[in-house]
Amino acid sequence: TPASETTQVQLTTQDTPQVNQDSPSSATYKNNTVEVGDEGMEVTRLHAEIRENVLYGSWKIYCGEKLFKNTSSEGSSGESESNVKYTVIVEGESLSEPKKLEYNAEAGENIETDVELIKELPVGRYSIAIFLQAQYVNADGQEDSINSSSPSISVINQ
Repeated sequence: TPASETTQVQLTTQDTPQVNQDSPSSATYKNNTVEVGDEGMEVTRLHAEIRENVLYGSWKIYCGEKLFKNTSSEGSSGESESNVKYTVIVEGESLSEPKKLEYNAEAGENIETDVELIKELPVGRYSIAIFLQAQYVNADGQEDSINSSSPSISVINQ
């Protein structure tokens, strides 16, 4: 039927060929093809795994150096508030609301391994994605921003 064909197309979109469902309780997203520029920010790896009712996440995010050269001196009085952040978001049917963990990013590789995202995880399906945010001054001296997110990966606690 045509209806089932359209669903198939959505599942196999071009930009998510590297999501691997290792097992129901473990999934990995890898982005090996992307070239991240000086003004780029990209999730290059995201892994989620459930072990003994604990949801763990590991990730690697690359941030270009020029995102951190903030030449705008307005507003802040000596505070070095980072304008480059990422948020790990966990959604699940048994969670009353999504769990969000926000991090300040650093230039280059941002690597976290086996971070405990949720303890005492109820049975059910969970999706994990990383949202990227940056406000910076680009090469032309203009204020610019990045708002993007990784594909989400799903795991099931059985």
